[in-house]
Amino acid sequence: MLRRSAFFGGASTAVHCALPFEEAVTVAPDEGEALKELSMSLLRKLDYPQTIVYACKLDALGAALNNTEYQLYAAICMGQAMLILDRQDSAKMYLDKSLELAAERRDDQALCSIYNGLGLYASNVEMDYYGTIAHFFKGIEIARRSSNEYIYTVLLVNLGGIYYLKKDPVGLKYSLECYRLGHTKQEPFLIYSGATNTAYMYYLLQDYGTALRYLKEAEFIMEQNGFFNQSEIYNLFGNILSADGKEEQAAFYFDKALQFRDQAQPSAVINANLSYAQLLIKQKRYDEALPYLHECVALSNSRKSAIYRQETLRLLSLVHENRQDFGRTLSYYKEYHYQSDSIFNADKERVLSELRVKYDLESHENQMQRQQLALVQKKKQLQAVIFILASLLFTAAVLFVEYRRKNKLYLKIVKQNRGAMARQTALQKKIAELTAGGSEEPVKYSLSSLSDEKSRNLFLQLEKLMHVDKIYREKYLTKERLAEMFHTNRTYLSQVINQHTGHKFTTYINTHRIDEAIRILSDPENDIPLKALSSDLGFNSINTFYTSFRSVVGMTPSIYREKAIRLHQNNR
Repeated sequence: MLRRSAFFGGASTAVHCALPFEEAVTVAPDEGEALKELSMSLLRKLDYPQTIVYACKLDALGAALNNTEYQLYAAICMGQAMLILDRQDSAKMYLDKSLELAAERRDDQALCSIYNGLGLYASNVEMDYYGTIAHFFKGIEIARRSSNEYIYTVLLVNLGGIYYLKKDPVGLKYSLECYRLGHTKQEPFLIYSGATNTAYMYYLLQDYGTALRYLKEAEFIMEQNGFFNQSEIYNLFGNILSADGKEEQAAFYFDKALQFRDQAQPSAVINANLSYAQLLIKQKRYDEALPYLHECVALSNSRKSAIYRQETLRLLSLVHENRQDFGRTLSYYKEYHYQSDSIFNADKERVLSELRVKYDLESHENQMQRQQLALVQKKKQLQAVIFILASLLFTAAVLFVEYRRKNKLYLKIVKQNRGAMARQTALQKKIAELTAGGSEEPVKYSLSSLSDEKSRNLFLQLEKLMHVDKIYREKYLTKERLAEMFHTNRTYLSQVINQHTGHKFTTYINTHRIDEAIRILSDPENDIPLKALSSDLGFNSINTFYTSFRSVVGMTPSIYREKAIRLHQNNR
């Protein structure tokens, strides 16, 4: 089973090739990047002979250019392809070479793939499950560190394969995770791998209906994508149907699996022969089972493939026992137990169990929880950022609308004041005309002789002092000072002002000061400083000027000047 997954060790670049492998040959068969993508694509398609052909070209080009990246990925492709083709010595050499180059280049993506390949070598060739899991753990840790979700899932599903070989269905959750990720990313290899391994796990759990459902999807993906793995798929169909009591259908699929022996992985051919032999033994057709078992032994010895050797020896012992050939029964039985003892001794079982507990209870589950927590935290952070941005945008919009509103209001006020200034100028002329024939000396007004006509005349004289003589410019102008000028008292003066304007004395004086300020500030050519203007108009301090101006006009003198200048420019 693990042999089938070796191709998944390819770096994730292979999953995202820029060109389909057929097109890559046409476009640029001798260029480094094209050769790299082509080699990885062929590895993914399980076309191992062609993988080796183009990986050799990539390796030669890398050596000529002294390009260690090309040499690294050539070694990865050749190592894994040769492992599947049972050229173990060459496979180990290239895997070791790729490990050295990847470590030198600090290429985490490549290291994940290499540790996956080394783990498969340890399980398939050396039957060293402890070494297999140790390599897988290294790859998993690097995949986590580099956030390589693809190879992380591949390593998980291969780790699940170890549990299948141990007849332990704990690997189901890893297979389902690979299957889920494949559908999420729409990645055929992950769907295929997850579906196939899930079918193995449900077969182990004796849930044959569910196993067949996943296996049919794997078969569909295989046919749609041209994967060269028919022998294993049809063999698994046979095993499931045989276990479900459908022996005739099972035999059909075992025959079909062996029809693809020429293009299948040697380990898949061994497994197909072994499975067919198991069905024949189940039917007590021992003589017919022997050729299939002998082929398993021959292939295992010639290809140095140990993965199914133990089960083959057990079945050979069982067949010869039923054939009453006890000499061979004992010989195969001894060899079977020797294999069992060398693989599953007590120390390795203890370490394997500890590693499983460490991974299942601490590493994987904790990692999934951390990932979920990180997703929740990121979601909350994103929500907080969105809320802050929305608040800022809302505040900015409100400020902008308020600014526009105030700007329009200010310009309206400036226009209104300009109109008022024009009317006031006309009023000043009228006052000058009414008082033109009179004496320059103010008329004496006594409180006792106050009448409406005298009150009106006093107010006209007062307005003349304001508009013509601009007496309000005197900084220390008081009610007493002004009353003396009209030879009256302050009470009478206050009464006249209030009667004709509705204001108190101070407000009346400051209104004239502000009116002149408006006239001056409405003139874009007048650039008198505001402090000097304040003093010229009779204000004791610039703060008093600002306060009075704002209370009358609705804005500060500086803003009023700015709006008046803008209005003048817009009217040009």
